[in-house]
Amino acid sequence: VAKPKKRPDIHMALQMCDDWERYLRTGKMPPERKMGKKIKSPKSDDEESSSEDEAEKRRKKALRKKKKLDKKKRKEAEKKAKMEAKRRAAAKLAALKSPASDDFAVDW
Repeated sequence: VAKPKKRPDIHMALQMCDDWERYLRTGKMPPERKMGKKIKSPKSDDEESSSEDEAEKRRKKALRKKKKLDKKKRKEAEKKAKMEAKRRAAAKLAALKSPASDDFAVDW
């Protein structure tokens, strides 16, 4: 709906119509309005609690990220340890198969 410039009362009525059409289409309640402007919900009135909620969300997100990074580092360390163990086992096996330096081949 086009917004008329000089008639705020018509604008508010059209806005209410749009809100209710959207409500009927989606089932989501329209926002509270006073003189065409949205009214802050009582939940967002308390700025401190919302900022605390945001801080808590940030902390939880950081904790999840840290746990994920720790898990990745631990997995990488385990992979390195496994590769090192394989390398050592292969070196040990090769040392057992090859003749020692103090041994000498005997030709009979």
